[in-house]
Formats: sequence, structure tokens, C-alpha cells
Amino acid sequence: PCCDADQYLKLARISNAKGIIAVQVPSLTFAYPWILSLIIEFSNIINLPEKFLIFLAQISAYYLALVIVSNIIKDYSRKLATAIYLALCVNIFAIPYTGITLTDSLYTSLAIVLFGGMMKIEHLQKSEKVLPSKWIFWGTFLLSLSITIRPAAIWLFAPAFFCLAKLIWMRSIAISNVLLAVILGAAPLYIQIMLNVTNYRIIRFLPVADLGGMQIIWGIKYIKYATWLGGGDPQMFYTSGSLIKTHGELLNIWWYFNNPID
Repeated sequence: PCCDADQYLKLARISNAKGIIAVQVPSLTFAYPWILSLIIEFSNIINLPEKFLIFLAQISAYYLALVIVSNIIKDYSRKLATAIYLALCVNIFAIPYTGITLTDSLYTSLAIVLFGGMMKIEHLQKSEKVLPSKWIFWGTFLLSLSITIRPAAIWLFAPAFFCLAKLIWMRSIAISNVLLAVILGAAPLYIQIMLNVTNYRIIRFLPVADLGGMQIIWGIKYIKYATWLGGGDPQMFYTSGSLIKTHGELLNIWWYFNNPID
């Protein structure tokens, strides 16, 4: 591991030494360094290597997510549940991340559980059972935690909102219960807002830095991302300047519409 993976470990140690409020990186949210800090603290107590415990925690979270979603799917079909469980157990796109201190692993596990929860809600709705508010609370909490671990998880808001809107439309749950469950379940977002206000005087639950804007610029200016492992700061090469015009251009999302051939 290098670069971002190493940085998360450094931030976790800062969190243990000075508290989470001392972790001031405008492009990051609080949850992942904080979770790592708990694992590192536990490793110090039981005297086991921290990277081993991080791997154990992340791969355990992944397989627990698979068990949860498989148990939900078996309400429809045991064969389908078994097939999905076995397929995800050998998922070469997710498993390697469980041993690295990046947000990808926990974010994937939470997304799997969230989609499992939405399937369970759909099943309960079709069976005409009264939906307990706890399902909305835990769904909102998982969504909020996912966003504070990896801000790109905000896309999960779209299917979650659709699921919630359908519940309200079908009158499967009282609006007052929905509001209460959502307000309580969004607790991780409140923590991020509080940290942003304290450190940057900005009221928002996403990173203070315009990370999305920077990624769009990088996507235009570089053909490929690569990291230099020879020491020093990570560097990007494979620039696109010899193929397309990037100097003097306004590099934002509209660049793609203005330069479709490029």
C-alpha cells in the first residue's frame, strides 16, 4: 500500500492522538479514518499487528454483508441466494481491497447491505405487512455512514429515495414515522457537518474541497492515472496535451459537451 492508503493510516493515528477534530483534510470525510483509529487502538490493546486486524475487520464486514443479503434473497429463492453468495465470495473486484486501507472495501459492504435492506422492504410491502420504522432508520443510517466513509456513495441516495417514495405513495408507513426515522438515522451526516463548521466554517456534509471538480480536470488532462512509487509525492503522467487542447480551456463537465470528438 502507498499514497492514499498510507495517508488514511496517518490520519487514524492523528485521530487517536489528538481526536477526530484534529484530522483536517478538506478532500476527505471523517468516518473511515475514525474507524481505522478504533481498530489501531484495539490492536495496541491486544498486541496484534494493526494491518492484520484491519484486514480481518474489513473482510469480516464483507462476508457478513454477504450473509445478510443472502438470507434476505432466500425469501425469494434459495438457489438464487446460494448462487449470489458464492459469486460474491470470489469477487475479484472487491476481495483485494479488504487488505488495503482504502474506503472501497467498507463502502462496498455497506452498499450490499443497503440494497439487501431495500429488497427486504420491497418483500414486506408486497406481503402487505406494516413496515416497522426501524427499517427506514437503519437504511438511512447505512446510507449516511456510507457517504461519510466514501462521498462517492451519494449515488446510493437515488435508489434509497425511490424506495422511500414508493413506501409513502403506497401508504405502507406513516409520514411522521418516516421523518423521525430519517432524522435519527442521518446522525453520521450531522457529525460531518459539525466538523466542517468547526474546521472550515462551512455548512455541508460532503468534503469541503471540490473533489469532483478536480477529478473532472484530471480526467481531461490525463489519459491514464499512475502513481510514482520511487519516493516523494504521488505524480500523474500520461498527459493528454499532445492529443487534445487543454490549455486555455475551461475544464469542467461542459468541456465534454463542447469537445465531443476530443
